[in-house]
Amino acid sequence: MATEGDLTVTGSKVAGQNVLLDAARNLTLQSAKETSSQHSTSKSGGGGVGVLVGQSGMGFYVEANASRGKADGDSVTHAETTIDAANTLVLRSGGNTTLQGAQARGEQVIARVGGDLSLISQQDTDHFKSKDQSAGGQVVIGVGSSASVSYNQNKIDSDYKSVTEQTGIAAGKGGFDIELGGTTTLTGAAIASTADAARNRLSTQALVATDLQNSAKYSASSVGGTVGTNGGSPNLGMPQKDDASSTTRSGISAGTLDIRGGDTGAVAKLDRSLTDLQQTGLKPIFDKKEVAETMELGQVASQVGFRAAGDIAARMGWQEGSKEKVILHGVVGAAIAALGGGDALTGVAGAAASQLAFPAIKESLETQGIKEGSSEFNFYLQLAGLAVGAAVGGDSGGSVALAGIQNNYLRHQDVTLLAKKLAKCEADDSQCRDAVVKEAQRISDSNDAALLACRTQTCIDQHVGRIFQGAWIFSSIYNADQAKDNEEKNAFGQISDLETKSLLLAANMAAGLPREREYIDKNCISTFEQGCRERFLAAVKGGVFTRPSDAVGSGWMWMFENYEAAAGGTKQPHEYRDLTLACARGTINECGGPMDQFNAMRRYAGPGTDGGSMVENGTVSKLAIVAHLGYTTHLINPENSSLINITLPGAHALDPGFVIRRIVPDGKGGFFVDTRGWGTGSSPIFNSNAWADGGVWRINTQTIGADALEFKSPFGASTPIMKCENVTLSNGLVKRVCQ
Repeated sequence: MATEGDLTVTGSKVAGQNVLLDAARNLTLQSAKETSSQHSTSKSGGGGVGVLVGQSGMGFYVEANASRGKADGDSVTHAETTIDAANTLVLRSGGNTTLQGAQARGEQVIARVGGDLSLISQQDTDHFKSKDQSAGGQVVIGVGSSASVSYNQNKIDSDYKSVTEQTGIAAGKGGFDIELGGTTTLTGAAIASTADAARNRLSTQALVATDLQNSAKYSASSVGGTVGTNGGSPNLGMPQKDDASSTTRSGISAGTLDIRGGDTGAVAKLDRSLTDLQQTGLKPIFDKKEVAETMELGQVASQVGFRAAGDIAARMGWQEGSKEKVILHGVVGAAIAALGGGDALTGVAGAAASQLAFPAIKESLETQGIKEGSSEFNFYLQLAGLAVGAAVGGDSGGSVALAGIQNNYLRHQDVTLLAKKLAKCEADDSQCRDAVVKEAQRISDSNDAALLACRTQTCIDQHVGRIFQGAWIFSSIYNADQAKDNEEKNAFGQISDLETKSLLLAANMAAGLPREREYIDKNCISTFEQGCRERFLAAVKGGVFTRPSDAVGSGWMWMFENYEAAAGGTKQPHEYRDLTLACARGTINECGGPMDQFNAMRRYAGPGTDGGSMVENGTVSKLAIVAHLGYTTHLINPENSSLINITLPGAHALDPGFVIRRIVPDGKGGFFVDTRGWGTGSSPIFNSNAWADGGVWRINTQTIGADALEFKSPFGASTPIMKCENVTLSNGLVKRVCQ
């Protein structure tokens, strides 16, 4: 308490049952600014003269080299001030109250401010720039006369700024009661509460609200080469760049908002649905060590095969010293050595080269404990074949290698191929049907191994996009199974189970990868990084990251167990679909834009959901129809306004199975929701289109439409029908949503 003057708290933590901060004049809660910088320069040069003696005569050489480099970096972070009251927090000032890089929390928050209330979030920043150049030359006179000149240049440029902890006031179930004499200013900040709207009140003379834009971007390039009398060797390093953005919105939770001055224009800019302050911001995407390593690999990779190996490793997000990268380089090295190096590589086609190198590849993998026939063996065999193809095919081979990595999941054409093969099998031809199932298993295992090798969010996003391509036409496999009755469609049923398993694995990987370091820190005490990585992957395979705490073994499960005991518990391969008009555009209503429609579907991602929050990749939903139906997890794909629900093992009446849903515009400003589901769940009553159509998904679809509905004046201008919009996900990433 400051009975005279100002009260300022900087970079500190204050906690208690009841907390009172009282300033006679101004009250300021602010962060402590922490800065760091790095600056380095390097310069070197050298040369020499020497004599060469060989069987064919004598000569001498002259050589020289020089290099220089410069790197500059600076970063600013903020140590937030936090005020935590278990019961009541009171903020009082005769003058202004300012929170800048601070969070004030209480079960109930009361504020009385004589002047202005300013809540300002702060952005952490990081900037890095480097440039390295080197040049050299050599002249040989006499025996083996030659001359060569080389030059290389590497450049890196990175910029990052983001709010990491949102400034604001957060109340619990007691709500907030804030009254001030002046203006409330929110800059990427919030006043949040979990209480009912009736318990929240803000009275202010005026309100100003602005959002903060967060961004991260980097670029890296490497160019150079060698030119000489014996030919040239260009070094075209892989250019790298990435960018991401997000918005930290200003908001005030639902409640009474009294703006005494009468100007309510700022209210429309506010997020009124929030219940807490944002605790994480846009994640940094630049890793100096990883980028520098990838640039170096790009230089080396211009030699036989290793360029492709480096491209593949970078594409997969494999770090220096990782098991995957070590294995891949070992396999490629063994393959090239087996082919005899330089001259041998110029006279053999890519496919033939892979066949010639197979024994060496097999031996290399088996020394790593990877057995022939396993999914991991097939995965590395595929990558080695791509790299060897690049070695014998030059740049075009490298392009093929990257194309292979970009298309390695159960894609649209893979599903189509399996469906064509299955359609040729008679219903009683078990040998033919089993062969198709085995091929599906091989593809699935290989793709799962590729997914588990991901080290970056970009890699995960690429897989998720391809998953949707294949899942959307999964009915082609159902229709290709020549068995007439669902119970006999066992070939489809087995492939459906494989797909459900892969979808569940993808959801766990998508949910787990951002938490990998946290999981390892809590569950692995080994100093061997790869051992910890394997423990994390075991958790992904075990479904740890999509496991609700009260799912398996809870009391409601007995209903389904008893039902199946009475009605039969055999496999029931099934398909259902529903296309329902969710919202029709009318004279006085709009159906929202692409983002509104997609977000509404995410809020109602399954029957019985409350619409309170939007699902992300790996989110677990508890679904109910009258009673508790079970648990699902999710994958989302904003780029075509679709999502997938996946049953959790032992925790859903339809397990195993999955449903894909998509927003389909009606061309008039309204939209349909297309629902398609497949599975082999063992409860016959739930495994029918009659159950899904009308009784469940149609009702849910109408809820989605109502959630996206907007009303307009019948005399006002018509809102244009948008085709694409940007949507910000909860992890801060911005995705393009298109209909």
